[in-house]
Amino acid sequence: MRYINSLVSRRVSFLSSIHRFHNERKQLIKNTELSRVKAKFIIDEISKSTNMSTYDVLFQDAVQQGIEKGIEKGVEKGIEIQEHRKNLDFVNSLIISTDFDDEKIATLVCVDVAFVEEQRKLSKS
Repeated sequence: MRYINSLVSRRVSFLSSIHRFHNERKQLIKNTELSRVKAKFIIDEISKSTNMSTYDVLFQDAVQQGIEKGIEKGVEKGIEIQEHRKNLDFVNSLIISTDFDDEKIATLVCVDVAFVEEQRKLSKS
C-alpha cells in the first residue's frame, strides 16, 4: 500500500510540474508578445525621428520579424528539450524504483516503448 501511495504521489508531483511548466510557457509567450510591441514602437519612433526611406522602414520591419521568428523557434525548441528531459527523468525513475515492464512505463509517461527500452539498456550499462 505504501508503494502505491508513493507512486501516486510521484505521479501527482510530475503532473503538477507539468502544470507549472505550461504556466511558465504562457508567461514566456506573453513576454515575447510584449517585446514585439516594444520593438515595433521603437522602430516607429526611429522612423519618425529620422528621415528614413520607405525601403529602410520596411527592411527594418522585415529584420525585426525575422528576429522574432527566430526567438519563437528557439523558445519552442527549448520547450521540446525540457519536455524530453522531464520524460527522460520520469522514465529513469520508474525503471529504477519499480518493477514495471517497458509497456507500462511507456503508457504512464506517454512515450514510445522504444524510448523506454533504450533508457533501460542505458541504465544497465
